[in-house]
Amino acid sequence: MHDAPIEDMHVLPENGLLVTCSTDRTVRVWDYGVGQEVQVWRHPEQFRCLTMRKSTGHVLAGTEQHSIVAFPFSEALASMERQREEAARKGEEVAERINEKVANAAAPADLVPIWVPVAGEVPKADNGR
Repeated sequence: MHDAPIEDMHVLPENGLLVTCSTDRTVRVWDYGVGQEVQVWRHPEQFRCLTMRKSTGHVLAGTEQHSIVAFPFSEALASMERQREEAARKGEEVAERINEKVANAAAPADLVPIWVPVAGEVPKADNGR
């Protein structure tokens, strides 16, 4: 997250990315599909504007002191790919744990009812289980 106002932004719909620059001296790349920061570039000068130079694969950012700084966009794409792979791996691990719990769960006959609608009363707790 930026610590100062965002001065400019560029949307890259083909990658699902948003590039922002700020007076907090950073240019940031965001995966707007998941709302996650992908890359941060820092510089000693405050940024005022930016653009993409697709032919060279760079993000170009203009500073308050009239400098143009080029950042390699390939770094952001590689970082995004690593983050997406990590998220997929974590999702697979969670699914695996859930499948194990379901497979090891008690059969329906082993479950203790907490309400018996026919009798209209709550069964007594079996503390021995």
